[in-house]
Amino acid sequence: MIVRCNASLARRLLLSKLMSGSSFGTFWTMREIVILLSLMLAIYVFWSRKRPPIIDEIISWLNLALGLALLTAVALSGHAAAATSNVLVYAILADWLHLLAASLWIGGMMYLAVIYLSVLKGESLAKCTWSRRRSRYAWQLATAFASSHAR
Repeated sequence: MIVRCNASLARRLLLSKLMSGSSFGTFWTMREIVILLSLMLAIYVFWSRKRPPIIDEIISWLNLALGLALLTAVALSGHAAAATSNVLVYAILADWLHLLAASLWIGGMMYLAVIYLSVLKGESLAKCTWSRRRSRYAWQLATAFASSHAR
Protein backbone atom coordinates (compact mmCIF):
# COMPACT_ATOMS: atom_id res chain seq x y z
CA MET A 1 0.00 0.00 0.00
CA ILE A 2 2.79 2.43 0.90
CA VAL A 3 4.75 1.51 -2.24
CA ARG A 4 1.67 2.03 -4.41
CA CYS A 5 1.04 5.45 -2.81
CA ASN A 6 4.66 6.48 -3.29
CA ALA A 7 4.61 5.38 -6.93
CA SER A 8 1.47 7.40 -7.55
CA LEU A 9 3.00 10.43 -5.85
CA ALA A 10 6.20 10.00 -7.86
CA ARG A 11 4.22 9.90 -11.11
CA ARG A 12 2.37 13.07 -10.19
CA LEU A 13 5.59 14.84 -9.27
CA LEU A 14 7.27 13.68 -12.47
CA LEU A 15 4.33 14.85 -14.57
CA SER A 16 4.27 18.17 -12.74
CA LYS A 17 8.00 18.63 -13.32
CA LEU A 18 7.65 17.72 -17.00
CA MET A 19 4.74 20.13 -17.52
CA SER A 20 6.21 23.12 -15.72
CA GLY A 21 9.95 22.58 -15.92
CA SER A 22 10.50 21.89 -19.60
CA SER A 23 9.83 23.70 -22.84
CA PHE A 24 7.99 20.64 -24.15
CA GLY A 25 5.54 20.82 -21.25
CA THR A 26 5.03 24.54 -21.76
CA PHE A 27 4.29 24.20 -25.46
CA TRP A 28 2.17 21.09 -24.90
CA THR A 29 0.08 23.11 -22.46
CA MET A 30 -0.12 25.90 -25.05
CA ARG A 31 -1.40 23.38 -27.61
CA GLU A 32 -4.07 22.15 -25.22
CA ILE A 33 -5.22 25.70 -24.41
CA VAL A 34 -5.42 26.61 -28.12
CA ILE A 35 -7.42 23.46 -28.86
CA LEU A 36 -9.76 24.18 -25.96
CA LEU A 37 -10.29 27.77 -27.17
CA SER A 38 -10.93 26.49 -30.69
CA LEU A 39 -13.54 24.04 -29.41
CA MET A 40 -15.24 26.78 -27.40
CA LEU A 41 -15.31 29.01 -30.51
CA ALA A 42 -16.72 26.16 -32.62
CA ILE A 43 -19.45 25.51 -30.05
CA TYR A 44 -20.31 29.22 -30.05
CA VAL A 45 -20.52 29.25 -33.86
CA PHE A 46 -22.69 26.12 -33.84
CA TRP A 47 -25.17 27.39 -31.26
CA SER A 48 -25.46 31.02 -32.34
CA ARG A 49 -26.80 30.92 -35.87
CA LYS A 50 -27.83 34.55 -36.26
CA ARG A 51 -24.87 36.82 -35.69
CA PRO A 52 -24.00 40.28 -36.96
CA PRO A 53 -21.53 40.25 -39.87
CA ILE A 54 -18.85 41.93 -37.75
CA ILE A 55 -18.94 38.98 -35.33
CA ASP A 56 -18.46 36.58 -38.26
CA GLU A 57 -15.43 38.58 -39.35
CA ILE A 58 -14.00 38.55 -35.82
CA ILE A 59 -14.57 34.79 -35.64
CA SER A 60 -12.66 34.33 -38.91
CA TRP A 61 -9.69 36.30 -37.57
CA LEU A 62 -9.81 34.41 -34.28
CA ASN A 63 -9.76 31.11 -36.17
CA LEU A 64 -6.72 32.27 -38.12
CA ALA A 65 -4.91 33.39 -34.96
CA LEU A 66 -5.70 30.15 -33.14
CA GLY A 67 -4.55 28.10 -36.12
CA LEU A 68 -1.24 29.96 -36.35
CA ALA A 69 -0.76 29.65 -32.59
CA LEU A 70 -1.33 25.91 -32.81
CA LEU A 71 1.19 25.58 -35.64
CA THR A 72 3.68 27.60 -33.59
CA ALA A 73 3.21 25.42 -30.52
CA VAL A 74 3.61 22.24 -32.57
CA ALA A 75 6.76 23.59 -34.24
CA LEU A 76 8.25 24.67 -30.91
CA SER A 77 7.58 21.30 -29.28
CA GLY A 78 8.47 19.14 -32.27
CA HIS A 79 11.66 17.54 -33.50
CA ALA A 80 13.02 20.86 -34.81
CA ALA A 81 13.27 22.19 -31.26
CA ALA A 82 15.98 19.62 -30.58
CA ALA A 83 18.38 21.21 -33.08
CA THR A 84 21.63 22.78 -31.97
CA SER A 85 21.48 26.40 -30.89
CA ASN A 86 23.20 27.82 -33.98
CA VAL A 87 20.47 26.49 -36.31
CA LEU A 88 17.55 26.38 -33.88
CA VAL A 89 15.73 29.39 -35.29
CA TYR A 90 16.09 28.13 -38.87
CA ALA A 91 14.99 24.61 -37.93
CA ILE A 92 11.88 25.84 -36.11
CA LEU A 93 11.06 28.28 -38.92
CA ALA A 94 11.44 25.52 -41.53
CA ASP A 95 9.26 23.21 -39.45
CA TRP A 96 6.63 25.94 -39.02
CA LEU A 97 6.62 26.66 -42.76
CA HIS A 98 6.34 22.94 -43.46
CA LEU A 99 3.36 22.64 -41.11
CA LEU A 100 1.74 25.74 -42.64
CA ALA A 101 2.18 24.42 -46.19
CA ALA A 102 0.81 21.01 -45.19
CA SER A 103 -2.19 22.65 -43.51
CA LEU A 104 -2.93 24.76 -46.57
CA TRP A 105 -2.48 21.74 -48.83
CA ILE A 106 -4.86 19.54 -46.81
CA GLY A 107 -7.36 22.38 -46.47
CA GLY A 108 -7.22 22.92 -50.21
CA MET A 109 -7.82 19.25 -50.87
CA MET A 110 -10.82 19.29 -48.53
CA TYR A 111 -12.15 22.39 -50.28
CA LEU A 112 -11.76 20.79 -53.70
CA ALA A 113 -13.57 17.69 -52.44
CA VAL A 114 -16.49 19.80 -51.24
CA ILE A 115 -16.66 21.65 -54.56
CA TYR A 116 -16.44 18.40 -56.50
CA LEU A 117 -19.21 16.84 -54.43
CA SER A 118 -21.45 19.83 -55.05
CA VAL A 119 -20.87 19.46 -58.80
CA LEU A 120 -21.73 15.76 -58.56
CA LYS A 121 -25.00 16.70 -56.84
CA GLY A 122 -25.95 18.62 -59.95
CA GLU A 123 -25.10 22.18 -59.03
CA SER A 124 -23.63 24.14 -61.88
CA LEU A 125 -19.92 24.73 -62.02
CA ALA A 126 -20.64 28.42 -62.51
CA LYS A 127 -21.56 28.61 -58.82
CA CYS A 128 -18.09 27.30 -58.03
CA THR A 129 -16.25 29.46 -60.59
CA TRP A 130 -14.13 31.28 -58.08
CA SER A 131 -12.50 27.97 -57.20
CA ARG A 132 -10.96 27.77 -60.67
CA ARG A 133 -9.31 31.15 -60.18
CA ARG A 134 -7.68 29.81 -57.01
CA SER A 135 -6.35 26.64 -58.66
CA ARG A 136 -3.14 28.37 -59.74
CA TYR A 137 -2.18 28.55 -56.06
CA ALA A 138 -2.16 24.76 -55.83
CA TRP A 139 1.22 24.53 -57.58
CA GLN A 140 2.65 27.25 -55.38
CA LEU A 141 1.46 25.45 -52.25
CA ALA A 142 2.82 22.14 -53.50
CA THR A 143 6.21 23.77 -54.15
CA ALA A 144 6.23 25.40 -50.71
CA PHE A 145 5.28 22.11 -49.08
CA ALA A 146 7.97 20.16 -50.92
CA SER A 147 10.71 22.74 -50.39
CA SER A 148 9.97 23.16 -46.69
CA HIS A 149 10.25 19.41 -46.16
CA ALA A 150 13.71 19.17 -47.75
CA ARG A 151 16.26 19.54 -45.00
